[in-house]
Amino acid sequence: MLRQAQNQLEEQAAQGQQRLAAGLLSLSDELSSMADGSTQGGAAADLARDAASRARDAGQWLGGRRPAQVVDEVQSFARRRPGVFLALAAAAGLVAD
Repeated sequence: MLRQAQNQLEEQAAQGQQRLAAGLLSLSDELSSMADGSTQGGAAADLARDAASRARDAGQWLGGRRPAQVVDEVQSFARRRPGVFLALAAAAGLVAD
């Protein structure tokens, strides 16, 4: 019974992770379209292109890993760069609110 619960939890985590990856890829496409459609081509278009690239990279990274791999990577990053990790976690918390 415990093993079945673990499998279900892992499956739910994988589904949520895939939804997040798909959302990031969709955001990347939208930002790229915005930047490409800009007639001015100034700093805002450059920022949109940069954000699109980062969102695409994050979506591809997430989509190519299992939930356990993501947890291991996050834990490793938090150990190496605790200040940056806490700042990112706080920013994510503000965005999620």
